[in-house]
Amino acid sequence: ELSRVMDRACDVALAALTNFVAGSYRVNATTGKLDPKDAKAIEDTVTGKLKIALKEAQHVTDIYFVVDTNNNVLSTGQLKGKVRVLPLAYSEYVSVEVAYFNPAIAS
Repeated sequence: ELSRVMDRACDVALAALTNFVAGSYRVNATTGKLDPKDAKAIEDTVTGKLKIALKEAQHVTDIYFVVDTNNNVLSTGQLKGKVRVLPLAYSEYVSVEVAYFNPAIAS
């Protein structure tokens, strides 16, 4: 189950990020790193698509995308980021306690 969720996250992120290929972005004039406003806009767009596809469909507990703002986009020409998935928990077994009780002393 977890691998299917991760595969779906990859597909959705790739489709969302394809819209940013060959885009033009503001960078810091000194470092060449992506401007925080542009990074936030990309993160919001990709995270939104991931949440619709996976969180709202109740396949994950939470999911988000973060842009690597330490990358020098000006020199590398690459927009780097990470998808982070908080999966649903799946029980592997059930543990139950069964016992007698006395209603006269039950609290």
